[in-house]
Amino acid sequence: MFFQDVFWKSAAGKLQSSMRIAYFDAASYDNRIYAYEQDVLYAAGFGMYNTKGWRTYLNLNYRLSRHLRVWAKYGIYYYPGRETIGTGLDQIDGNIKSEVKLQLKWQL
Repeated sequence: MFFQDVFWKSAAGKLQSSMRIAYFDAASYDNRIYAYEQDVLYAAGFGMYNTKGWRTYLNLNYRLSRHLRVWAKYGIYYYPGRETIGTGLDQIDGNIKSEVKLQLKWQL
């Protein structure tokens, strides 16, 4: 597995972001790799990397006002050469699996 993370914060401090691109090559699901990922507030992200493919995600954290913040995460797994991902009720037709998370926090 090889990955690169990039972190960025605006000069005013209102916007923060983190990004990752990863390439992984594990022999099978039984040889899967786990790696910590940045996530929305209070969430613990551990990406599961199995077989062969790419993973990328983008996290954004924006302060809308003194009392309101928003977090967002968009991530994609890409498995070249596969026609399905997963099994049973979790099966996805195609070779791309994506996720979206959105969180708002109001604080007095």
